[in-house]
Amino acid sequence: MHPRVESDRTLPRRLRARRWAYDGQRVAFGATAHAGFEVGWLEQGSLRYRVGGHVLEATPGCAVLIPVGCDHATEFVGPMRGASVHLDEALVTAVAEAAGVALPDAPLLLDDGAALIGLGRMVGAELERDTLDARLCADALAEAMAARLLSAAPTPRAAIDARVRRAIDHMRACFAEPIDVEDIAAATGTSRFHLSRLFKAQVGTSPYQYLLEVRLTEAARLLRRGRSVTDAAFSSGFSDLSRFARMFQRRFGALPRGYASGYASGYASSHPQAHSSTAAKSPSSIAPSALVS
Repeated sequence: MHPRVESDRTLPRRLRARRWAYDGQRVAFGATAHAGFEVGWLEQGSLRYRVGGHVLEATPGCAVLIPVGCDHATEFVGPMRGASVHLDEALVTAVAEAAGVALPDAPLLLDDGAALIGLGRMVGAELERDTLDARLCADALAEAMAARLLSAAPTPRAAIDARVRRAIDHMRACFAEPIDVEDIAAATGTSRFHLSRLFKAQVGTSPYQYLLEVRLTEAARLLRRGRSVTDAAFSSGFSDLSRFARMFQRRFGALPRGYASGYASGYASSHPQAHSSTAAKSPSSIAPSALVS
């Protein structure tokens, strides 16, 4: 007997909130893993998570964190009601980089999960309302939830070189300006080539790719808030609308205007292929005049 899903709501590429109930007797399910960070909690009953040889037993008031890609099996001990929020890996990574902390890589049981659970309940309630303002609230709450789980996880401060930190701060402050890697390197007092090697080793990507991600993330935020495609592009540091549309589609799986209208109308919930990079047309097959549509 499987749990009964009472609610399942998503904010495309950001988060998913679910509520479920189980009325049967003890049952176990095989191991699985998620593409995002899962925060789960119980309203009543108990639930066991088995990770390798470890067992985490969740009871009401506790919060369980399961990191990205962590194989875990679940065991329902008896009747229970619970909920979970899945946070996109990119969202949690961005918050971790801003805070200068490492991502948790092991499951965690928080005996006092009241703050995290409270945020999770608010996320679910906003997604249930399913209006534009509710989705904006849920988006902001998701970032707060990511910050809370990172502060609760016993992870060490990331050993980021001061020059890399200055480069990140410079990109986040000046992304709307026509800066390039040479400008970023100059702001950190090092050479372009040395900064690129250092940045790649510590952040896992190049300064250029990081800057592009900052700009695209900002453009998506502006589009979700109702700004026009042109305004979102220029305000995020893009001067070429065709290039912006290609980069945006590659990152989010939808052209800017389609992303904005889908977010506002809830189109993405009933047409998930619009946000699938595997289903999107290749940018090279789209005429330049259609790239901003």
